[in-house]
Amino acid sequence: EGFGATSQFGMIYAGKLFVTSKQQKDGGDPRPGGGRLVVADAYTMKKLASFDFLGADKDKTSADGRAMVGVNPHKVYVGSSSRIGVLNLDDLTYNPEGIEGMPTDGSAYSKQYGDMVCDGRYVYVARQSTGLVVIDAEADKYVTTIPNTTIQGVARTADGRVWMVDYANRVSTIYSINPETLEIAEQYQLPAGVSCSWGSWRSTKFVAAKRSNKLIWNNNYVWDLDKDATPENVTPVLANSDDRWPLNLKGGKQGVYGSVCYDDRSEQILWSGNQGFGTDGRFTWYNFTDANNGDTRTVRVLPDYYFFPAIPIVPDKHLPALVNPDMMVEMFVDAEEPVEVDLHEAIDDMDGANRFIRFALVSEPRNAAGEDVAEPVSAEINDGKLLLTPLKAGDTTVKLTAESNGREAEISIPVYVSDRGSSISDTSVDMGGKMFDIRDNELTLSGYQGVTVSIYDVNGRELNRFVPDSNYYTFILDLKSGVYAMSADDGHRFKFMIR
Repeated sequence: EGFGATSQFGMIYAGKLFVTSKQQKDGGDPRPGGGRLVVADAYTMKKLASFDFLGADKDKTSADGRAMVGVNPHKVYVGSSSRIGVLNLDDLTYNPEGIEGMPTDGSAYSKQYGDMVCDGRYVYVARQSTGLVVIDAEADKYVTTIPNTTIQGVARTADGRVWMVDYANRVSTIYSINPETLEIAEQYQLPAGVSCSWGSWRSTKFVAAKRSNKLIWNNNYVWDLDKDATPENVTPVLANSDDRWPLNLKGGKQGVYGSVCYDDRSEQILWSGNQGFGTDGRFTWYNFTDANNGDTRTVRVLPDYYFFPAIPIVPDKHLPALVNPDMMVEMFVDAEEPVEVDLHEAIDDMDGANRFIRFALVSEPRNAAGEDVAEPVSAEINDGKLLLTPLKAGDTTVKLTAESNGREAEISIPVYVSDRGSSISDTSVDMGGKMFDIRDNELTLSGYQGVTVSIYDVNGRELNRFVPDSNYYTFILDLKSGVYAMSADDGHRFKFMIR
């Protein structure tokens, strides 16, 4: 089957691939049409569900597919030109009227809904000629609209700030939103204009990094919010006048086509280029631009045909996991204050922003000896902090779920309560932003560029030694089943098991 006609937006969430299109079928495609919304398994690409129409009866055929956002493991908001609907992930049913009080007087060319982001509490949606629409993500209820008649898109940085961008008189301004008051907190003029082309909508070339506080717009501007107070002096990492700008088959420079994304793993901006329109529309390239120095790798993999790339999608490979797999919390029974564990520091998702991870206790802590008495600790989670209060001496394990990008992982944290002695409170290890993950003999390191890493067996014999040449580095271990240790020159040492 094909997707729908003009597939313009896609994302991976909760282990599924979601693709929306402007119409349900292309009349020129001999294959059966996939629908305005198609849901597939992200690992097998097997189709799970599809929907020809995204609108209610009165606007069924005029509700063209737009952007989407994952709200929680049970639902996704699906945008169309005239409304926002709710897709239930538990049974893959779609309700075009699932949000109470939502304005629905838009059309394919007026008051369209565009890009959207979720901060857990609210969903923020760009709406043409209107502003930023705010929805209560728990109650599925319209809250308010932050007015802006020239709005183009919206993004969310790793620190949790939500930013909207507009475009008026060839100038773009960005605004951050206070999540408590839902009012504008900051605003800055950008050194280049940003547009989603509402007349022929596509996802706006205005995106945010997940693992660092960077905003990226067009295909060549990067503002590192942690380094520069404002974007005023930001210059293109790759200018059109630069000899490194990718060329087309005629020797001219490629035109920027479609939308962009930022790959935190490689710190690259992904964008597509073309040779032009008419017969030149047959030639398309994919470009991978280093966001730090502008070096660009260009790949042309498509046959000569009229492809019009829309938006790159980065895979969601890793589940949240403990930064230190050997982490243990130790405390005294007579501690006057609860021990606080910052879960956003102790648990990392190598694909996403730690601040976006949501936590919940699986159950009350269980005594290690299985005694039917009071547990050694009581536990609660408040604003990403695990609060442990000692009750009696003993061992236990606190189990919690960590949800990121719609997928949940169960995390177990051993806890030891001592009545006396020299026990120390070692709730976490400061990894300095580093993270590692081992799966099927593949070691993935994040943040270890330039650090010498060694692998040892249980007898202390060094088996491998290497120095990662990037901040997202993969190394094939080729080890037999057993217990091993990883040691980095910066002082990090961990045990791991190959099954």
